[in-house]
Amino acid sequence: MSIKSTRRITRKQAISVLLSEIPWLSNDALGELMDTLADTEQSKTCSRFDNFIISDVEERRNDI
Repeated sequence: MSIKSTRRITRKQAISVLLSEIPWLSNDALGELMDTLADTEQSKTCSRFDNFIISDVEERRNDI
């Protein structure tokens, strides 16, 4: 059994942690983050009606 703890950090710290870890997230996790952002209805880019699937197709094309 694991125990979760609650930590209070500043907004600046939270943004820093997220930005440092986003490049290493799986495509599924990135898609979930994009969906969550869209659902907040606060994004200037994403709509709550969007459903994101992240793929590496563009990156692979550039490698050829």
